[in-house]
Amino acid sequence: MKKKIVLLILLLCFSLVGCKTQEEIYDDNDRIAKNVDSNLYLKNITNKEKNNYEAEFEKFTGLDTIFTIKSDEDSTIKMKSNVSVNNDDFKVVLVNSNKEVINLIEGNFEGEVELPLKNGTNKVKIVSKGSEGEVSLEVEENENISVR
Repeated sequence: MKKKIVLLILLLCFSLVGCKTQEEIYDDNDRIAKNVDSNLYLKNITNKEKNNYEAEFEKFTGLDTIFTIKSDEDSTIKMKSNVSVNNDDFKVVLVNSNKEVINLIEGNFEGEVELPLKNGTNKVKIVSKGSEGEVSLEVEENENISVR
């Protein structure tokens, strides 16, 4: 019995430490720019097609890559966006091929944003600290880019 209680306490401690680490990602551009996603969702219902992403989620913490966009040249494209979340600890960012992180949206937003793409691989990511809500993103298609 004692072993079970100790094991349960250790598991609880490790899970709390993991959440803390994921919450720290929100303000850490070096970690956001990396190629590895780290996230935790209580609930996540996602519909993703080539250039269109829709999701409804609860208690999302960490970061998630939504689109990988390969561009043949430096260019700017538009992304239609509808973000409805319960707090301002949610953002949509662009990580360009130079590993620069550009904040596109923070908190609630409806409209279009411009994605300043660099030649090479660019990524659109969502980053959050415990947000709940809905997101819809649609990247404009262009003959000089490929979206996946």
